[in-house]
Amino acid sequence: MGFQNNAGLEPEAITNGSFEPLPDGVYEFTIYEIKQDVFKSAKNDGKPRLVVTLKIPTDAEKFSGRQITDFKVPFFTEEGNDWANRTAKNFFITGLGLASFDDIPDDLDDLLGTRIKAVLKTGKNQNDEAQNEIARYVSSDVEVKIAEPAVKKAPAKPAPGGKL
Repeated sequence: MGFQNNAGLEPEAITNGSFEPLPDGVYEFTIYEIKQDVFKSAKNDGKPRLVVTLKIPTDAEKFSGRQITDFKVPFFTEEGNDWANRTAKNFFITGLGLASFDDIPDDLDDLLGTRIKAVLKTGKNQNDEAQNEIARYVSSDVEVKIAEPAVKKAPAKPAPGGKL
């Protein structure tokens, strides 16, 4: 038995080849893939990071199987680097619920399949196209709440020969 092309993808995604961004909100994910890498720009160039791919579980009510990758999980802390310290704490302590950084498993593959909740927001990529971004991780007791996309009302038009 080999790999199945497009296995687990929503039929409309297979047809049009892309996904619209998910509505902003809190989502529950499982850690699908986790790799060690290094930052390649800005203040943290060359410092260790994790690239974490999250997947909405198959038992989710909506958007089952959708994925998002977080490229900005610092795998270090250092004095004076508030962003790295805060972001690492948000992923490991708040998101994963670890008591301290000492509880990070030596083998990161032990985190695969772990459930984690994140707040998604819609941002723009380098091509000015809408895409999802992870705003932050939240504790497991936060309720999953997905905002329904706003429905735009058509502008009111006066009846022929009448007023609004």
